[in-house]
This record gives sequence, C-alpha cells and structure tokens, in this order.
Amino acid sequence: MNITHLKLYAALSLVFALCVNPLSSYAVNFDNADAYYEDALNLYQKKDFTTAIIQLKNALQLDPKNLPAKILLGESYLSAGEPEAAEVQLRRAREQGADENLVAVPIANTLLNQQKYGELKNYISRARRSPEVDSKLLVILGIGYIQQREYKEADLSFNKARELNPDNPEPLLAQASLALSEGDIDSVQVLVDLLRIISPDNPELWLLEGDLYSRRNKTDLALASYNKIPNT
Repeated sequence: MNITHLKLYAALSLVFALCVNPLSSYAVNFDNADAYYEDALNLYQKKDFTTAIIQLKNALQLDPKNLPAKILLGESYLSAGEPEAAEVQLRRAREQGADENLVAVPIANTLLNQQKYGELKNYISRARRSPEVDSKLLVILGIGYIQQREYKEADLSFNKARELNPDNPEPLLAQASLALSEGDIDSVQVLVDLLRIISPDNPELWLLEGDLYSRRNKTDLALASYNKIPNT
C-alpha cells in the first residue's frame, strides 16, 4: 500500500503494519507441532516473522491439520509483506473449518494489500461475523475506498463501523487522519475528543493530538503528546 497523504499506517496498526525484523533468530528444532507453534507465536510477537514462518512450516509438516498454525502462518506472511502467500494460507484455513471471526480480518488485509478492491468489497459483504469483527472489516473497506479516492464511500464505511462497535477506536482514528489530511481541524478536534473517551491510552491518539496541536502552532502541547508515544 502507498497512502502518502494520510497517516493511516499509524492510525490502524492491526490492520496495515508491514514491519520486518531484518535479524532472524536461529530456528530451534522440536519433536512436536505444538512446540513449533508456541515457538513461532513467540517469534511473531517479537516481529521475527521470517523465523516464525520457518517454525510454522515445521509445525504443519508434523500436523497438516493444525489450524492455529495455518492461521498464524498466514498472519506471519502478511506481516512480512507477502500478502499473496498469506491469502493462500488463510483461505485454506477457512476452507478447513477455521472460525470466520479469526480469519476475516487478516484475509481482508491480504486483499487490501494486493489492491483487490472488488474482491475485498464482495468478501466483506458476503457473510456476517461478530459486530466487533464486522466493524474492523468496514474500516479496512474504508481504507480501500481512500486508496481509490472515493472519500464519501470511505466515510460511510467508517460511520457504519462506529455504529456496529462504538468502542472500536479504529474508525475514529481513520476519520481523524482523513480530516487532518484535508485540513479540517475542527472535525479532527471532535474526533480526538471522542477518542479520549473510548481509548485514552492509545498511542495513535497521542500522535493525532500532537499533529493537531502542531497545526494550531501549539508546539509545547504537541511535544508533550508526542513524548507520550512509547518507543518501539
């Protein structure tokens, strides 16, 4: 993806991060699939996606029907910037009985990363998941609309996402990022105020606060907000 006019990568961290750790750990050998999976999960959490993929392949060699390993393999491919491989694994997991609520968001992200906008829209509209998952999917759909410069449709998707799950900060973050890119500072302020209520400790809120204060030439307040963001 390449959305140069928005800070949506920062605003929607579950959905679009493609950070790859260049230093892979040494892959440890185990004698059962569960041990490989647990090791891969630990590696994934450390953002060592390359080694996680190796361990998950090892797990699936020992247990081809291991759905958690197949789902995590898809998510690891996605995080490593390989959406095509991710889509293959996640769809296989879905066909083999994986819970739709577990695979829907990563599958939607693989389609978004491949710019398969028509397939993304069809996939999201085809089945109903939990309100929490549907809310996340509508945010992904909204970002797809933004990539196509269909801003009205994007805003409609974000509003639907908010209706489905008022506690989900992602549509507010996306709308605030869009409003900021358009210079609509008053709308950004309203959305930031709402975010303070539902997600007061969200680093993306602090980023938006900092950007908002910067636009208003309140340098000290902007720095205070930026300084709240933890180093990663």
